[in-house]
Amino acid sequence: MPLLENPVFAAELPQEPAQVTALFAVSQPLERDCIRLYAHSQPCVTAGVYATAEALLQALREGICPQVVAVDVLLPETAFQTLLKSVQKLPGSPSPKILLLTPFPETAAARGALHKLDRYTRLVRPYSMETLFGTVYALGADERSTRIYHIQRLCGAALQSLKADPALTGTVYLKRILLCALLYEQELPLSRLYQIAGEERGIDEKAVTAALSRLSGALCRKHTEGYVALCRRCGCASQTPLSNGRLIRALVEELRTRL
Repeated sequence: MPLLENPVFAAELPQEPAQVTALFAVSQPLERDCIRLYAHSQPCVTAGVYATAEALLQALREGICPQVVAVDVLLPETAFQTLLKSVQKLPGSPSPKILLLTPFPETAAARGALHKLDRYTRLVRPYSMETLFGTVYALGADERSTRIYHIQRLCGAALQSLKADPALTGTVYLKRILLCALLYEQELPLSRLYQIAGEERGIDEKAVTAALSRLSGALCRKHTEGYVALCRRCGCASQTPLSNGRLIRALVEELRTRL
């Protein structure tokens, strides 16, 4: 099957999702370190991380204009309330969205205190950095950018689970193809997807085809559980590399179940 019998859906390579600036005021040093480290892997999110409400307020006074302010409810009460009021009074429109980072409310008193903050979006600990940044991005970006951001992360995670080498051009092209296929609903043949994948670097269809074939061979040799599952989805033996078309189609079908 050199071409997809039922072409995946695509239109044109989408623009990168919008940038979101987020400021975090977090009481625990370890969590601050985790946020800073994870932010390096998130090119669409610029993160400023502070230990106190006062430090975050100073950043706002110095002219930083975030789309999101994430605040730890375990900060000292007076500073916490002052920060919330100050964010709401910032000039300009729209005001930054506020995300409250809260512990699980184990007592009636804690539940009552959090109930008073119902008008804010809340994220209850424990949460992963992926969940935290996904929530922050969804608050700060529009619906289209949020969808692109979410699909990019899905595609990246899927390729990582297959142990696809990010340095290979085939991995870059495959990620672009998957992104297009998952975002749009206009049928295009596989050859057009190759063209879209290579456009940014001025690479022709034959070179993209060859790079994807090399990647498929590398994935076959690594023989991860994910690759075996893709072969099973296609009804193919996992000892032989999947054709480009089958690899793309199997991945698109799998990722659609996660959207």
